[in-house]
Amino acid sequence: MKWIEKYQEASFKGIPFKVQNHNLAGGRRKIIDVFPGRDSVNIQDLGKLNPGFNINAYVIGDDYFTDRNALIDVLNEGSPGVLIHPYFGRITVEVVAFEVSETYDEGRLARFLISFVKEGTAKFAQEKIVPSLNVRNIRQRLFSTVNDTFLSVYSLARKPFSAIFAAQETLQVGITTINNAKKLYSNIPAFVHEVNKTLELVETLITDGAELSASLLRLITFGLIPESGDEEVSDREARALFFSLRNTLDDAELMQYSDKSEDPAGAIDDLIVNYTIATLGGLITNINFSSVREARSYVNEIFWIIDILKANPFSTEEKYNLLSDFKVSLFSTLEEKLGELARITAVNKSSSLPALVLSYELYGTIDKEQDIIDRNSVEHPGFLPSNTDLEVTIE
Repeated sequence: MKWIEKYQEASFKGIPFKVQNHNLAGGRRKIIDVFPGRDSVNIQDLGKLNPGFNINAYVIGDDYFTDRNALIDVLNEGSPGVLIHPYFGRITVEVVAFEVSETYDEGRLARFLISFVKEGTAKFAQEKIVPSLNVRNIRQRLFSTVNDTFLSVYSLARKPFSAIFAAQETLQVGITTINNAKKLYSNIPAFVHEVNKTLELVETLITDGAELSASLLRLITFGLIPESGDEEVSDREARALFFSLRNTLDDAELMQYSDKSEDPAGAIDDLIVNYTIATLGGLITNINFSSVREARSYVNEIFWIIDILKANPFSTEEKYNLLSDFKVSLFSTLEEKLGELARITAVNKSSSLPALVLSYELYGTIDKEQDIIDRNSVEHPGFLPSNTDLEVTIE
């Protein structure tokens, strides 16, 4: 097999990056004893050095800020993780140090110098933190912090009628939007009752910030946070609700930062957005991803919005830190879920051929025929489309 066929795309804890060059440091741990008046030395061998990897990496693209920040976040986590090394494959490592450099002349690019060391085998006993549970714990803390922030700025006292009317209209639109996003529950009487009751109480709710906040949280999270003994949200349900809720968020509007203390309608909007993003993060723990590509497509949707919220100059330090922790915990959950998931690449054939033949060409077996058909929604398994990128797994 040619070396290029063994080359792997680099990543750390599931976050991809490009590699310009690297070096590996190894050897033996030696102590050299020297003695006066003697021409010889005594050498003690203390065993093999733990291999170290120094990688000159970079991220590039029009949206490289997002990729740069994602890589910085995982490098700062302080825990071992899986490094996919282009030349040495899958290795569990710890970060020793890293540097980031950017220049105006190299627009759209951030360079990293990263030092890794292979994870040692001697470990002190540590309490195991289940990433998915950590996501849910931070989600609950986010709910609490978002509520407190809202109550600290929301007030209709001494506000003009136009501001009160805008708050009422914003709340009505928000309730309707949540209801539309959760059509999956439209045949559940309890949810329909909750929506109708909240709409009927709009005029009262805008005068009571605490009850307004609690009502919106109940609507957004209805059916998604099981009580003790309840069944978990299913994979199908989580997938359906994820993008319907995500599509309620307007990225352009999110980036129009302002002080909400004089804007009750804006404070309600912010409340809905923050409750929604915390709920989306929780849904990630219920989805059984079929590939690395699919998992990243979901998580990147959340990371993008989290970065927008973190950039808000009016955000409190507590909320900023919680959003950072939320992002890190989602990274850990993604890594946990990926495990040995199939990694995806594309092949392009100049002429049509059967899925069975492509399976044999790529894997030396016909067993992958159905996987190729399913991944590419092939109409006729005997005639794969030519000159078209076909999604296949990397074994």
